[in-house]
Parts: sequence; C-alpha cells; structure tokens
Amino acid sequence: KSKGEKESRAKVAMVAELEELLVKLIRLVANISICAEVGSSIVQQPGIQVLVPLLHESLLSNREELLLNVVSCITNLSYYGTTSSSIGGGGGALERHAAEEEEEAKG
Repeated sequence: KSKGEKESRAKVAMVAELEELLVKLIRLVANISICAEVGSSIVQQPGIQVLVPLLHESLLSNREELLLNVVSCITNLSYYGTTSSSIGGGGGALERHAAEEEEEAKG
C-alpha cells in the first residue's frame, strides 16, 4: 500500500473517531439537560448555539446518529428556553438560522 493510501485511511479513521466523540458529548449534554437546574443553566451558555449549525450540517452530510443526538439535545434544552436564550423558547436561534437559510436560497 502506498504512503498516500495509509495517510488517507488514518485521516478517515481520525474523523470517524472525532465524530463518535462529538456524538457522545452531545448525548451527555442532552442527558444532563433533563435536570431542570442543569438544563436552564446550559441553555443560557453562548456556546450552546453551535448546535443549530451542527444540526444543519449533520442533515446535509447524512450523519444520522449525530443528527438524532443533536435533535434530542435541542429538544431537551428547548424546554428551558426563554426569549433571551440561545436555543430555547420562542425559537430564537432556530428561527434566525431558518431565516438565514431562506435568504441564502433566494440570493
């Protein structure tokens, strides 16, 4: 086997491992978000909004396990949302992202 093939296989294996880690971390956040105190705290963190583009990307790239776990996490967090939260009630980031996608499709 050529050096290029070995490097390519190593890269694919590393990406798969990183995706598996990401799925596990998202599943963890989804599970701990069941606790009201934890969930309401997590939904207020600015970094949590990364779930919205991750949802979009996992859908486009046909990564079903990642997609299902992101949906689960967003669902759990949306229970605690307020209009000022990154993900929660009132749609917030989800509605903005959908509007941005619609604008991109038009233009």
